Amino acid sequence: RTVRKAPVDGASLTLTIDRNIQQAAEAALKANVEKYRADSGSVAMMDPKSGQILAMASYPDYDPNRYGEVTDYTAFTNQSVEAAYEPGSVFKVITMAAGIDTGKFSPETKFTDSGQVTISGHTIKNADKKAHGEVTMSYVLARSLNVGTVYALSQFGADAFYRYIGRFGFGTGTGIELEGESAGSVQKQKGASPLDVAAMTFGQGITVTPLQMLVAVGSVANGGQMLQPHIVESIQDPGGQRETPGTRVVRRTVSEEAAKSLTTMMETVVTDGWGKPAAVPGYRVAGKTGTAQIPRKDGKGYEESATIGTFVGFAPAEDPKFVMITRLDRPKGVGFSEEPAAWLWKDIAKFTLDYFQVPPKAAP
Repeated sequence: RTVRKAPVDGASLTLTIDRNIQQAAEAALKANVEKYRADSGSVAMMDPKSGQILAMASYPDYDPNRYGEVTDYTAFTNQSVEAAYEPGSVFKVITMAAGIDTGKFSPETKFTDSGQVTISGHTIKNADKKAHGEVTMSYVLARSLNVGTVYALSQFGADAFYRYIGRFGFGTGTGIELEGESAGSVQKQKGASPLDVAAMTFGQGITVTPLQMLVAVGSVANGGQMLQPHIVESIQDPGGQRETPGTRVVRRTVSEEAAKSLTTMMETVVTDGWGKPAAVPGYRVAGKTGTAQIPRKDGKGYEESATIGTFVGFAPAEDPKFVMITRLDRPKGVGFSEEPAAWLWKDIAKFTLDYFQVPPKAAP
């Protein structure tokens, strides 16, 4: 016996995406990918106080009305949620968070940077190949010293480090309402050597998605409270009933006091460190740069002269209206690929601050 059922109308979704910010993000991303001859790039922006995704873009992209004409299927990839990678120095925010929150050091704690450190017979050097002498932990973050984060690890230990990696959500999906989300990969502590753990302090040997990094730093912007990111504002059934998922607190990552200290440290990255290209005149910006090496597909080690640049940050630092991550894959003609990622971040941030009518307060 054949049973016939009448078709039922589907639900209607209202997204959290702000179409004006989305348009600005897409235009800036395309312009910067082309300017720096990058292979690809992505942008994701979130309201750190609600978890709402305000913009999410990848490039190269495609016209949804003509998707059948796409020949390079990588254009279908939502890089923010699917493209896990070794993040590089942006991960140093997590390393510093572990030390600050456990009370093992403060932003002003000093150590002597010799320019290199040997772990299990392997030498780790700073990216600039320099020794910086006696410096503070804020300086370590601002100047992105690998030796400094290895020192930080020695203060709080691998057990605490792994605890904070989990607390910040790495190794698990964020739960956003999008298909294909990658959880990234975190080597199990039991099988990790001292060298493996040391490398993780500066973002090597661990993979994350841009969205995971965005949500983690978003918790710092939100006073230590991590919110689940969501891109669906409301769902309306055929009968007109509307469901609004709303804000959901996942967990506390660090104390409110630690979040304030981390924010101050991240501001020095933009005022005195490698993040200067991301500075927006008149506003306090907190952020972190990262130039990530790309693992070789045909063996151990990393590709030569190929990197991924990232900048993650929020503004205004004293009352964040958004947190954003920008990523450019394999940009050409630059010393550190984090620089064009920071320029891209600034382009979109300036538009967003103007769009939200946030008045400038800081001196230019």
